[in-house]
Amino acid sequence: MSRPNMLFIMSDQMVAALTGAYGHPMVQTPHLDRLAAEGVRFDSAYTPFPLCSPGRACIVTGRHASAIGAYDNSTLLPADQPTFAHYLSNAGYDTVLSGKMHFIGPDQLHGFTRRIERALGALLHWGLRAFARPPFAMIVLLEASGRRGGRPASLRLEIRHEDAYVLTAAAATSCLLQRLDGSLSRPGLWCQATIVNSDRLLQDLRDMGATVVLTPDPDHPASAT
Repeated sequence: MSRPNMLFIMSDQMVAALTGAYGHPMVQTPHLDRLAAEGVRFDSAYTPFPLCSPGRACIVTGRHASAIGAYDNSTLLPADQPTFAHYLSNAGYDTVLSGKMHFIGPDQLHGFTRRIERALGALLHWGLRAFARPPFAMIVLLEASGRRGGRPASLRLEIRHEDAYVLTAAAATSCLLQRLDGSLSRPGLWCQATIVNSDRLLQDLRDMGATVVLTPDPDHPASAT
């Protein structure tokens, strides 16, 4: 029996509800729709971690973040952790990695026999080593303008937190809280691959210790919702 070819596609910050396969009235995703129609769709599958790098580390190793110590986007994935690529390579497959994997550390293959593009991973690793020094902090600044009710409107949103990792995971945490208490009952703000109520998101950020400053244009005020 010949070996089947395998193509494993891993997307980042993708909302299932914003695809044609899940009935979105505007977004057109014909290729994803065909994959869903002709393959198997797991409607109750969830990412093992709300951050991209630890989530990918959990998927390739098949282990929980607590077992491999992957808690944030700067965590090194130990080279002694076997991945599905190791097993496929040992079975004789030509395992090729393409695109962003966000591997931190000197091992940029983790079982893959070759990698088409390694420059991005090297740049990320260099940036973290060169510029990331404790204490960490993060500032998110958003300036937006448009029209509301037929009139020009603008706002400025500044969010600050001394722990960059908390702020990175805040949107996903807020979404989870809203789903648990049932307040996420209508479409809202798309943020960090989650759909949240924007007013509640800002309040959750404040409850998590972030400083939130929302400054509408006094001449053309705009709501945060």
